[in-house]
Amino acid sequence: MRWARANLLHLARYWPRGNYDYSRLWPFAVDYAIWVFNRLPRMDCGVCPEEPWCGGRGASRPDDFARAHKFGCPVFVLDNDLADGHRIPRWHPRARLGMFLGFSPDHSSLAPLVLNLATGKITVCYHAIFDDNFTTVVSTALDRSTPLDDAWKSILTLDSGREAFLDPEEMVDEAGRVVPLDPVWCPEQPDHDIDALSDASGPVASRTRHRLSDPSEGASAASEGATSAVSEGATSAVSEGAVASRTRSAAAAHALTVDDARRWGQPPPSIAARPGPHIVRDPFDSRLVESFDPRVLAARSSKYNEDNPSWTMAMQGEFQQEYFEAMETEIRTLDDDMNCWDYVERTPGMRVLPSTWAFKCKRYPDGRIKKFKARFVVRGDCQTEGVDFFETWAPVAQWTTVRTMMVLASKLQLKSAQCDITAAFVHATLPPEEEIFVAQPRGLNRGSNLVLRLNKSLYGLKQAPRHFFSYLGERLQSYGLSPSEHDPCLFLSRDLIVVVYVDDLLVYSRSDATIADFVSKMKEAKVDIRLEGTAEGFLGVDVNRQGTTTILTQRGLTERAIQALGLDPEMSNKVETPALPGVALGRDVDGKPAFGNFNYASVVGMLLYLCGHSRPDIAFAVHQCARYSFAPKQSHELALFRIGRYLKGTLDGGLILDPTEDLRLDCYPDADFAGLWGHEHPQDPHCVRGRTGFLINLSGCPVVWSSKLQSEIALSTRRRVHEDNVGALTLGCLEPCRVTPRSKHYAVKYHWFRSQLGPRNVVLTKIASEDQLGDIFTKGLGTLQFKVLRKQIMGW
Repeated sequence: MRWARANLLHLARYWPRGNYDYSRLWPFAVDYAIWVFNRLPRMDCGVCPEEPWCGGRGASRPDDFARAHKFGCPVFVLDNDLADGHRIPRWHPRARLGMFLGFSPDHSSLAPLVLNLATGKITVCYHAIFDDNFTTVVSTALDRSTPLDDAWKSILTLDSGREAFLDPEEMVDEAGRVVPLDPVWCPEQPDHDIDALSDASGPVASRTRHRLSDPSEGASAASEGATSAVSEGATSAVSEGAVASRTRSAAAAHALTVDDARRWGQPPPSIAARPGPHIVRDPFDSRLVESFDPRVLAARSSKYNEDNPSWTMAMQGEFQQEYFEAMETEIRTLDDDMNCWDYVERTPGMRVLPSTWAFKCKRYPDGRIKKFKARFVVRGDCQTEGVDFFETWAPVAQWTTVRTMMVLASKLQLKSAQCDITAAFVHATLPPEEEIFVAQPRGLNRGSNLVLRLNKSLYGLKQAPRHFFSYLGERLQSYGLSPSEHDPCLFLSRDLIVVVYVDDLLVYSRSDATIADFVSKMKEAKVDIRLEGTAEGFLGVDVNRQGTTTILTQRGLTERAIQALGLDPEMSNKVETPALPGVALGRDVDGKPAFGNFNYASVVGMLLYLCGHSRPDIAFAVHQCARYSFAPKQSHELALFRIGRYLKGTLDGGLILDPTEDLRLDCYPDADFAGLWGHEHPQDPHCVRGRTGFLINLSGCPVVWSSKLQSEIALSTRRRVHEDNVGALTLGCLEPCRVTPRSKHYAVKYHWFRSQLGPRNVVLTKIASEDQLGDIFTKGLGTLQFKVLRKQIMGW
């Protein structure tokens, strides 16, 4: 015990020291020394001290030391508002400097404790960058002192307790002359006695500049004026501490003008003359934090908020234990239960694909955590076509099919269930012609020269989805289900309907017994299927079924999109429409550059998923913003902000499916004629393209909608609105067909549709403009008209 205690104290005293008085932090130094000591294997037996107490490996991980840091090292902590996704003033510091004091015992095993140098508080900080090599601070040589300029001496008398750095505009002398902050910029001036600081009569001393001397001159000047560096008047102006003589004596080793915390971290730089590894702030270092691009720090911060963390993020985040358990479950399932691979010796010339881990925090539609998943995957990006794979295509169910089934289930009062297939892709066996070798997963080491020869189709392989769909399709057909001609992922029988979306299944039947029998037979057919209850949450969409009415909402995704935009929940105003009425969104080539405070493409992606599943009311606004994801301008960001403000006011809004008694299809097409004219450059061909929008209802419920630019440039009003004006109505209904020189060019494309009217019982009907539901997909509407159409489409 005495030996261990001596080692701990020696280790605690060995931590790097700077200008900070570490005597007040010795409990943290000892705690961190214990943390390190418990993870160091002993020389005699190779066992860590914590292992006998924890029953084996203990709480440590193989890469604990790879993620550890030097005690007392500088830590740059992201501003709290930026970490929360909000905006901050342009000149506000993006990060604050702190000191690393070890890891928190009450949080994640590698959650750092950081000392706030301004307030003295010690908190747990996740969004931080560590300077383990102390590159952001400068060491002072033992045999010389740093020249001390009068401007720096005057700074020492300032109250540096505020959080923000000193403003250069504050550095003005009594005559109103600006004193530059960086001494290397000062022109040569006559020498001044270092006692000039003693003339200070207030909090800010007179700032008289002098030239910078070489190191030897600085050292001699410091020794000559050591005893008279600061007068009593200047000392009284300093709130904490006193200016001491610059000697190497032990008495002067701890005497400086500001307290230790401020000297260590905040500009202006502090000068220490005591022996040991000195850490001071270089003039350029005071601008280091402010030089960081806020988007870089925001991007780093946003990674911690994602539900798809990397290996490092997962292993040092707050859900470290959950992800580690998920990894163990994954390996046990693949290796022991499903025999997905065999261990073979690596041979010269063997083609071995790399592997990695994919982590996922799955959530309910409202944002609550559902479960943690760890997937061992193959690096499919390293595969070569014709060598590692031959065919990759596999279908997924269309959301048109999903909504159609929801309408039919509500109308016919069908029972529903959602099923999930565990480790779906590994069900399929690789064909003999595909021999694939993969490196061992990280964290598993059965031998340095061993690789995995795959027996099953693992996740990450480019051909894995195709193999699994073929495997599942064969078993569904053996049960008596037949794929639809219009959607290969829709399987039908007299008693059962199954919709397949990769490894998620929606099952519909008139009785629960039929669904239970289907699940049982699939398990007998070696499909590891799990019944997850009724279809109340499918692919991130919350499905609330009440009698014959089904409500689709995505509140969780809506809140995430609003948060990603940085809209303040309390201060941001709400708007009644998602797009400005009568204003089309052009490229805005000469417009102001984007703010860049959020990831434009990421927000557009979230909004596209939202409008494509439960919010058709924002389809036009989102699709016109999506055209400019590559090089957005400020006007495009403002358009996204408007969508976010609209969503704030309709947070609980969704798509209400309340089918009518008759089972029929209604289509509402619309188009504009050169809607971008006047909003795009006249030489840009896109300025004369029209926008097509349409809505298809089944029993009065929306199942298909679209808003997109036309692929061709229409030469006339009738051609661009072949589907919605009187000329188009005549062209489609007149018998016999009348072909004129102006209409002959429609040819096969449009008259194919005409040939289908009679056999398919399609009736063309003229409707009033105020009842044209397609208008909401082609242009920005006024508040009154927008709300009327939204009520007819979405039910609210």
